[in-house]
Amino acid sequence: MNPPAVSRRRAAGMSNGTPPTACRVPVVPATIATTTREAVHLVRTAHQLGAAGVMVAPIVPELYAGRSRSDVKGFYEAVADATPLPVILFHYPSLTGVDLTPGFLAAS
Repeated sequence: MNPPAVSRRRAAGMSNGTPPTACRVPVVPATIATTTREAVHLVRTAHQLGAAGVMVAPIVPELYAGRSRSDVKGFYEAVADATPLPVILFHYPSLTGVDLTPGFLAAS
């Protein structure tokens, strides 16, 4: 399974050559991907580069049709299962079309 070239470039752009673990400030990169597979690749790469966690937005094509709670839950489960890092839910409804309200999250 080779990740798309754009994913590799984006993941490489997370570091300016200094591993995040060498910095005094924890690095928590945002992950915005067009597929679940790409999001999984990016969070794994963030972990390998020493990120302290990842902030992930649910912007994947499989969510465009309806963005049901179960779709969003499945997306975040796949991402969380792919990394030992803490996963922060990136609430950006104008970009993703998903409003992560307390009610939405409690029902998921």
